[in-house]
Amino acid sequence: MAKISSYPTAKPDGSDILIGTDVQTGQTRNFSIDALTTYSVDSYLKQISWEFIVDEPDPLVLDGKIFFNGYGGGGTNFSDIITIDLSVKMPNATDALPYLEYLIGDEIKFADRHNLGSFGIFTFNSITQVQGDIYRLDLTPSSSSVGRIHNKALYAIDVDFVSGSDKTFIFEQALPASTWIINHDLKKFPSVTVVDSANSTVEGGITYNNENQLTLTFTATFSGKAYLN
Repeated sequence: MAKISSYPTAKPDGSDILIGTDVQTGQTRNFSIDALTTYSVDSYLKQISWEFIVDEPDPLVLDGKIFFNGYGGGGTNFSDIITIDLSVKMPNATDALPYLEYLIGDEIKFADRHNLGSFGIFTFNSITQVQGDIYRLDLTPSSSSVGRIHNKALYAIDVDFVSGSDKTFIFEQALPASTWIINHDLKKFPSVTVVDSANSTVEGGITYNNENQLTLTFTATFSGKAYLN
């Protein structure tokens, strides 16, 4: 038999076959490169993702699992999810709680690791401890969500950089007034530019009532628009 070093070197193809041993049976088996690659990627993703489950595991091992209170719920539309439970302890022994606490208040995305066409967009309102490593997420679903949550699917939880990007708001004051109260729901203290009906800039006082409302006051009554950014 020729030495291995004497064989020509070639770029591997996914359908190429490697020889290995089945550790369960001790038998020699063939493995395709594609199969090994898929296994390696899935093994890595399982360490840093949440696996949705519909049944309580026996024994009760919930590391890296995400589930509804009381389990079940496979096939639920993302747009119908308002709370969901998960373990903050991941399979690779890391603690996800600091990361999740950092995301509170953001627009987040539940991304299916194997299906780019299935994802949930939510406002992440709060996280509360249920018991031990199990925490409950309070969510407000977005109409931008697409698809459903499926048993055994792997999910990442990330900031949604599209819906979470910097937002603007245009307010129109149709009737002349010297005080404008603006409900903008931007969840921030935005900069404000005001123009009158002739599109001339007008200066006034700004009072930020909270992150979603402000009041503009002027020395004269007029109609116009306020641009919030």
